[in-house]
Amino acid sequence: MNKNEKEFYELGFIDGSSQIWNKVTEHSPKKDMLLLLNFDGVLDFGYYFGVSEDYPEQNNHTFSNEDGFFTGEVEYWMYVPLLPDEEDDAPENIEVE
Repeated sequence: MNKNEKEFYELGFIDGSSQIWNKVTEHSPKKDMLLLLNFDGVLDFGYYFGVSEDYPEQNNHTFSNEDGFFTGEVEYWMYVPLLPDEEDDAPENIEVE
């Protein structure tokens, strides 16, 4: 493992996306990617929309879910891994003895 791979591994990156909880005030997610969001201990799926200049707090990141848009409420986020391609990754026949 080279130095760059080790740094990404320590940050929790697997196949180009982070599989660990990221503090929103330290790392911003990419836009247009499905995220698992944690706010006040509640988990929900949503998307990142960027920083709101109108919000005066340190956490001025805007997210959305099926309930609408919200700014400053998400504490942590994580990328949701893509589902495997059924044709490429599905096992043929598995026999269990």
